[in-house]
This record gives sequence, C-alpha cells and structure tokens, in this order.
Amino acid sequence: MAVDLEGALGGPRPSIDLAQISVDSPEGWPLVFVFDTFTTRYLLEQRGPDSLRALFADPSIVKVLHCMHGDAMSLFLEYGVTLCNVSDTGLADAALRLKNDKRSLDTVIKAYIDCDMTHKGAFVHVPGM
Repeated sequence: MAVDLEGALGGPRPSIDLAQISVDSPEGWPLVFVFDTFTTRYLLEQRGPDSLRALFADPSIVKVLHCMHGDAMSLFLEYGVTLCNVSDTGLADAALRLKNDKRSLDTVIKAYIDCDMTHKGAFVHVPGM
C-alpha cells in the first residue's frame, strides 16, 4: 500500500489535509484513493477493523512512503496513529547511495527507473484550503 499525506506536516501542531493511498486491485490494476481529511476528519478518527487507522496499524500490510518522518509524526501527534510495517523509499535511497541526505521522490524515480514524473509539479496542495 503506497501512502502519501499532504498538509502542514511534521511540526508541533500538524494538520493532515489529504491522505492518498494506492493499492493493487485483485486484477492487478492500481487503485488510487484520495481522502479529504481536512473537512472529514472522522476518516482518520474512526476506529474499527475497516478504518483507515486500522490499515495504517496493520502489521500484515506493507506501507510504502517517501521520506515518511513528517507523515508518521503527524499521524501520531494528530490522531494517535502508529504506522506498522513501513518501507521508506527515501531512507532506502540514502542507504543504497551510502549518503546521509534525502532526495525528492521524482529524483529517486528518475535515478532508479529513468522515468519522469511529469505531473508531480502540476498539482499544488495549499494547506487548509
């Protein structure tokens, strides 16, 4: 499950505005879900086996994030959600390069699979909109 959060992330008073999740369908097609957690906060507040927080905490589901520090900290500080079984592509990239620095997702994608993320800059999130 690929995860990306948007908002004012990583500070002492985080605000998660959007949760973007991508999974493979049973047929192998990618399914992308975008949840407006700014106006519908209950999406991350809900508890139970079918909730988003249950997905984030489920150790049997691998969550893939890029430079997840701000996302993970915001989920915990704002909602008390702890991510389990996480793979951070930013940390993996730094470890493979033996460097203690982070690169943007589009730079990492270009370096490893020579693909341009042409639409990444086309969408701009404005926190609190």
